[in-house]
This record gives sequence, structure tokens and C-alpha cells, in this order.
Amino acid sequence: GIVPKAVPLLDYAGLRYRDDLHAAIPHWWDMKQAAHLARARWDGLAPRVDGADLRFRMEEAVNGMQVGAREHDVTMARRSVGLERHLASDMKRQFQIRALRAMS
Repeated sequence: GIVPKAVPLLDYAGLRYRDDLHAAIPHWWDMKQAAHLARARWDGLAPRVDGADLRFRMEEAVNGMQVGAREHDVTMARRSVGLERHLASDMKRQFQIRALRAMS
């Protein structure tokens, strides 16, 4: 497809992490699992993403998700997952635009 499968899986990891964070009592163990999924997908996807700033910011977001879950840091977790979700959308658009340019 136009958008690599890793992009929606990265988005899914962010959704899962965010939902775990917003539970009455954060589900830290599952947040660690979701952060691990985000890390695995991001590590495979990073070389295919254009823009050093986007790559740097996503690396920062995924690292923050991992640290937030590990240290039970709600503020870091919230900030990191918000950034991760935003950047996953940016990457999806980037791949769509790249495909459109290739077709013209």
C-alpha cells in the first residue's frame, strides 16, 4: 500500500498507550507493552521517513513513552504520547504525498 503497515501500527500503539494512561488507575504494564510496540515499529520505519526533524521528534516521543511507562511518570507519558500520535499522522501524510508525486 501507499502507507507502510508500520505507520497504522505505530498509531495503534499510541492509542493503546493513551487509553491505558487515561484509565482510572493507569495500566502501566500494558503501557510498557504499547511503548515496546511503538519502539519496534518506529525502529523499522525510521530509515524510510523523510526529514531529520520528524525523525528526531519521533525518536524523542517513543523514548518518552518508554520512560513514562517505566517510571510511572504521568506528565512525561501524556506529553510523549500526544507528540507520538501527532507525528504518526504527519508520517501518514508524508507517505501519501510521496505516493501521489510518484504517480504524476
